[in-house]
Amino acid sequence: SFTDATGDGWIGYWAGAQFMMGREEANRFAESLAPEITDSMTMGSSLLWNTELAASSVSFPEIPWATKVSLDYKVKGGEWFWEYGMHLNTIYDAENVRDHLLRAIYGTFSNVKQDKVNKNLKLKWVGYVLGKRESRRIIGDYVLKEKDVRDIRTFPDGVVEEKREIDLHYPNGGKYDFLSRAEFTPVEQYQIPYRCFYAKDVDNLFLAGRCFSASHVGLGSPRVMNTCGQMGVVTGVAASLCKKYDCNPRSIYLEHLQELMKLLEEEKI
Repeated sequence: SFTDATGDGWIGYWAGAQFMMGREEANRFAESLAPEITDSMTMGSSLLWNTELAASSVSFPEIPWATKVSLDYKVKGGEWFWEYGMHLNTIYDAENVRDHLLRAIYGTFSNVKQDKVNKNLKLKWVGYVLGKRESRRIIGDYVLKEKDVRDIRTFPDGVVEEKREIDLHYPNGGKYDFLSRAEFTPVEQYQIPYRCFYAKDVDNLFLAGRCFSASHVGLGSPRVMNTCGQMGVVTGVAASLCKKYDCNPRSIYLEHLQELMKLLEEEKI
């Protein structure tokens, strides 16, 4: 067996697995937080950055190629809401998204440096690898949906737990296109079933990370590191059972679920 933990679902894509990308219409999974019509928008990608004071004056060059993006924006650091690419393809346009955010960062810092009070300010750190939230989601035997997260459902194969709110991101809507906004929907602790962690149409493919089987809204809560780490443990333990019994991931659910649950309890994930 193999595990697709690529984030962008590359192994599943190359293997011909069915996947979803973008936002599903509300009627497809009966989701109140989904749009009325299916579209291609995804949550975007972020680059973080920060600054620090130096002991003496620090120069910074004129960069009109960057201030064309930053416009007149002035702050001394960027957090998660420095996000771009929601209406682009987060896989194939990733370099354009990164470069746009770099221009926004350098242009913003250039604006800040125009104030003499910031003459000692310097860039401390600028991210280079995008923090990507969403792209392909491989379809498994079960698709995690809004109701699964909000209704505190339990499953006989519930192997991952989370209680983080549903966190969906949207363009800010203002003149600064590199900033986003988030809408949070509180939830209580819920479970994700094992059936979300293997492809329904590729017999030997596990799924771990944000390419696991979920709707756009269903991904809004569990797409973070702690939850995705649990998925890695689940698929690793399940893979050991596949080797033990010479079977595929689905057979673990059908024939060896209790052994999987016992092993995971011992791991205390």
